[in-house]
Amino acid sequence: MIRLPYKDIRQFISKLEDEGELFRVKKEMVSGDEISAVMWEFYERTGINSPAVMFEKVKGYDVPLVEGLFQSYARWALAMDMPNWRKATIRETQAHLMAKMENTKEWKDPKIVSSASCHENVLQGEKASLKKFPILKWHHDEGGPYVMLTGWINKDPEWGHNMGMYRCHVYDERTTGVVATEFQDIGMMIARARLRGEKEVELANAVGYPPVLHFCAPMKMPVIARDAEFKYGGALLGEPIELVKAETIDVKVPATSELVMEGKLSPTETRDEGPLCEWMGYCEEKVKTPVFRIHCLTHRNNPVYPSATTGHIYSENSTLSVLPRVAWISTLKRSVTGFRDAVVPLEGRLYGAVIQIKKRYPGWGKQAVLNALSTGFGQAILSWAIAVDEDIDIYNWNDVLTALSTRVDPELDVIILPAVANAPLAPQGRARLINPRTGFTDYAIFSKMGIDATKKFAEEDRRQRPTPNFSTPSPEWRRKVKEMWSQYGLKLPEEHKRDYFLKIYK
Repeated sequence: MIRLPYKDIRQFISKLEDEGELFRVKKEMVSGDEISAVMWEFYERTGINSPAVMFEKVKGYDVPLVEGLFQSYARWALAMDMPNWRKATIRETQAHLMAKMENTKEWKDPKIVSSASCHENVLQGEKASLKKFPILKWHHDEGGPYVMLTGWINKDPEWGHNMGMYRCHVYDERTTGVVATEFQDIGMMIARARLRGEKEVELANAVGYPPVLHFCAPMKMPVIARDAEFKYGGALLGEPIELVKAETIDVKVPATSELVMEGKLSPTETRDEGPLCEWMGYCEEKVKTPVFRIHCLTHRNNPVYPSATTGHIYSENSTLSVLPRVAWISTLKRSVTGFRDAVVPLEGRLYGAVIQIKKRYPGWGKQAVLNALSTGFGQAILSWAIAVDEDIDIYNWNDVLTALSTRVDPELDVIILPAVANAPLAPQGRARLINPRTGFTDYAIFSKMGIDATKKFAEEDRRQRPTPNFSTPSPEWRRKVKEMWSQYGLKLPEEHKRDYFLKIYK
């Protein structure tokens, strides 16, 4: 029986199979369109708790492709050895991630090893070809094939290593793009290289690395670089992350990665990238990004290729996209008076947030949303933020809708902020701008909205009465009824069971 720590993706896949959390498709898949359609149907039928899927045969390739490894919050919990992982919710996994984020004493320096499984095969020059791997075009509107679960790693001479998950458009077998905007850590590090006069930046892109690093790579760390993703990953793993020096560049990479691309990126050369049907559920137009050229490719024997389809609200691309909020919530705990909790719901496609507060004085609901929108994450990504009271379950959209409908006087409680520059992948943006300093598509322009959906005091601005209380039974009788429920003889319907199998692909 496989037990933690899962130092590589294969151990995790084996554990998922043992636990009935992985479904194998024997049928040969003919294209990315077919795989994408199968996964879409799977998510429609099984929702947020869909199992992972291993496609054993993809036409034209000998490498199996696995989807949905980190699509479920329960599997996040399993990867982090959380108790009762099968029933883990977004609230519980978020709390676990945040606790490890804030307790930096648990962070562990990575362990540097001299040899590694990711170097079992070393291909350089023209042999360094991506053609071996099922890197596919997922949707007919997309600009080409994409590597989805990336792990871009670069090293700053002063700041150390940074790891990020940024989309990777494959132009040919040895050339890709990477979205590296000024809102991302990699963009800041490339800007530093440009200021130093460097014409090339050494860069590695790992795929199929240890499971916990899939939560670290998309996250916004409290600091840029300084090996933060690897140190935080050590806290989640319970022991240091193992790294090995890349074969041809001065960058260290996860030792058990299935695939590592090594190469150089030009801070000045750009190319059209995209479109990709992204986490927000839209296929956006092309953007300008820097070009990455692969000089060396290393991979394990008999590699497995983890990937993710996009667009569906329950796709892995969507669920992983909410990880940047963890450090942001930690920031809100320090900056918002009366802060209780916050969530970036999947339904908002990462562009909206709900903040729960214990309201202490008039007007603080508005202060809370303004604080949220002025943070780094709020400024770069959010379109709107809503403040609610403690009696609203922010993980239940029905509760939030009730607060919006019954505690908001739009003239008094809605704040519209003027248009500002935001991260560029935003379908609501009225315009996209190329940064004249970089030549990259760095910005989307859109305004922001804050909504104070808290209960109002009678003394608040232009009000003559307070918000009334909910018409609910007394808390004491709610508690008693729950304790005595079996005595009433009222049976609840059976819990809906997931359909793990798509019969047509059995």
